[in-house]
Amino acid sequence: MVQYRVLDPREYPQAVRLWVSIFGVESEFFTSLLESRSIEDNISVAAVEGDEIVASVHVFVREIRDRDGRPLKVGGIGSVSTLDSHRKQGLSGKLIQLAIEKMAEAGCVWSYLGTGKNNHYARYGYRTVGTRSFRGVLNQTTAPQIGEVRPVDNALLSQMAVLHDNTFGDRPMAMVRSPQNWQSASHYRLTRHGVKLHVVMSEGELTSYLVAQHEPDAVTLIEGAWAPGSETKFRSLVEGVLNEAAAAGATHFVADLPEEFGLGGTFDSACSKWWTVEERSWMALPIADRISWPELGSILLDPRGRRSDLDNF
Repeated sequence: MVQYRVLDPREYPQAVRLWVSIFGVESEFFTSLLESRSIEDNISVAAVEGDEIVASVHVFVREIRDRDGRPLKVGGIGSVSTLDSHRKQGLSGKLIQLAIEKMAEAGCVWSYLGTGKNNHYARYGYRTVGTRSFRGVLNQTTAPQIGEVRPVDNALLSQMAVLHDNTFGDRPMAMVRSPQNWQSASHYRLTRHGVKLHVVMSEGELTSYLVAQHEPDAVTLIEGAWAPGSETKFRSLVEGVLNEAAAAGATHFVADLPEEFGLGGTFDSACSKWWTVEERSWMALPIADRISWPELGSILLDPRGRRSDLDNF
């Protein structure tokens, strides 16, 4: 008989093995997320048959800022997984409902998830949220570039954390990253294949950074931040990274940076054309009536808002 329950943290390694088998991602991806927060900030619910986890849903409890920059407790749904032998039995649906109950008990204000199966999660009250990103065709150029690529180490992570807080400390949808998070989940993502950390330094101090995923034909701008008074240098860094990618053979770019960064002029300089795209892969849900849909929508749709793949799960 299948039982639905909260997993003991000692069972997380078995859950990770399930996630790896379903998603085909290395185990370090999941363990870096689990280790980025305290045990109390992870909630795993599972369908268990005998001693085997046959389906699982994990809640990554985070603090995400509202429109005034105040952190709210938020539950991120991830690692929704079911063994092939137990599919089409309604297991994940029951686990989503159990996860919502546990988020309410944990004091979460709202919940979110990323998916390509929006209709499935709409059954449980989640609504699709449009998020905007930029696309463009790069100029093939030999224009001078600013900045340098640096390997990620603890000292640089600490300086990045300061710039991140300076840039995003009052922005809606900015996740509050603890030192533990920087050292685990963020570090793992910053050191994955194809990811480069582009920086501008001044007298040994970091003044701006831009994280970019480089592929043979494209570059994706994932996250950037700057020190007070260095916004102009940051925009020059963005242009330099786009020029560098074009010189290496890339033909287009994707940018998940906030609209409010005002990068239109930078894109004009580096691209023959660029445009905005509305993504429909994120969904949200108020928890226990702690926030209204209009209030939540005002946070999610604020043009100052930001989303970073460094915070994904």
